[in-house]
Amino acid sequence: MAFDILPYFQALTVTDWIIIGALLLVWLFRFVYDLLFYGRLAFRKIPPAGLSSEPITVFMVERNEEENLRNNLPAWLQMGYPHYEILVVDDFSEDNTPGVLGLYRKTYPRLKITSLKQETRFSDKMARNLALKAASHEFVVMINAASLSPDDHWLPGISTAFSKGRHVVVGYNGIVPGQGFYHRMFRGESFFQQIQSMAYCL
Repeated sequence: MAFDILPYFQALTVTDWIIIGALLLVWLFRFVYDLLFYGRLAFRKIPPAGLSSEPITVFMVERNEEENLRNNLPAWLQMGYPHYEILVVDDFSEDNTPGVLGLYRKTYPRLKITSLKQETRFSDKMARNLALKAASHEFVVMINAASLSPDDHWLPGISTAFSKGRHVVVGYNGIVPGQGFYHRMFRGESFFQQIQSMAYCL
């Protein structure tokens, strides 16, 4: 087998070898860069969640998320964390989202609701700014309506990070495994995208 490909190497010109060498050098540089860049994240030790319970506002910006709110919002409102509020910003929904939120508001005092009254070009960014202004607490955490409620260590872990003087805390948003090639591709893309974002934050 080695003798079969030997003539191809013997036929390469100096220019060909220069191109191959340049490509190998670029690959080696990229490999070392990724190893050092993402290695910081791979070997970083995450401190355990302490007893800190900083007041936190958890907010979501949603539009036409009636079904997700019915399925997920109650669990977010019943987390075992003492000092937090859930703030929902309705970005001009056209379904029964306002009705669902109003119903939950009567049951859960920690739920806070605000909304945009008209659709604009940058309504999503405006809704986030509105959430930051309406938040009752200094520390805010952003989620989305499709997010499933995490375990009881999630908010304490974020609170512990904030209590150590950090101004930004970044978390990983996993995707529930499912069937289909597109779903697997989406999970992989989301994983690498979030890993890259976390590495840039370090």
